Amino acid sequence: MKVMTIQQFLKNPSGPSSASFARRDLIIENLKNRYSKIRNDPLSKNKWKCDIYTDHGQYYFHLKVPSETFRRDLQYDVVIQLLPIGKSASDLTVNNYAVKVFSNAPNFLFTYAYIYNKDDILVSFLKNKISRKALHDAPVIRNKHEIYGFEKSVYFALLYISEYKYNVKSQMPNVIPLNKNMLNKSIGTCEEKLNLYNRLKYKKETGETKGKDVIGERKAREMVKAVGKGIKRKRKSKQYKRQVL
Repeated sequence: MKVMTIQQFLKNPSGPSSASFARRDLIIENLKNRYSKIRNDPLSKNKWKCDIYTDHGQYYFHLKVPSETFRRDLQYDVVIQLLPIGKSASDLTVNNYAVKVFSNAPNFLFTYAYIYNKDDILVSFLKNKISRKALHDAPVIRNKHEIYGFEKSVYFALLYISEYKYNVKSQMPNVIPLNKNMLNKSIGTCEEKLNLYNRLKYKKETGETKGKDVIGERKAREMVKAVGKGIKRKRKSKQYKRQVL
């Protein structure tokens, strides 16, 4: 299993020897500014939610992270699993715990699900929320070099945890025992979130609601099927290049 900590995800997910993010500081500043706008926007300010669970010394954070595009009507589920490694179990914080992640945001699905699954940093009991194609077909168009970049929904979730100091064990509110089945049932699939995004996008562009369910579902199915090598056949279409959140 590849070991990543909260600070690595926030500051340098691609590793110290990587030249992939020469302008990393600018990317981080941009993400923090966008996070601040969503947190303070009246449309999405009250849409954030964070539940914390514990299981055999591990912590699970389940967050609702609003979409940047449809802040009021669309929230993504992000789950951060924290596992103690070495002597970190006795630490006052979870900063040195190993991190596993899940998100049903489209960019997570199309760009990072395959890599995280391959390196075993994907929350295992939530893999059923991601299509088999996304888990097993490399993202040859969206992330052909398989780089650990800054996935927005996960990054925003970690910023939220840091903002409220939930990384400090004594500051975690209402930590309850984890029920994996109940948590799994409460989370929508990646395709369902993509379907909703497409429905909202169609409504915004046309002002119509008739037929939006059918249109959203059709586009979601097409985009999920296009993960991996299949994307090559559709690379001229802008909708497969655009990162949505």
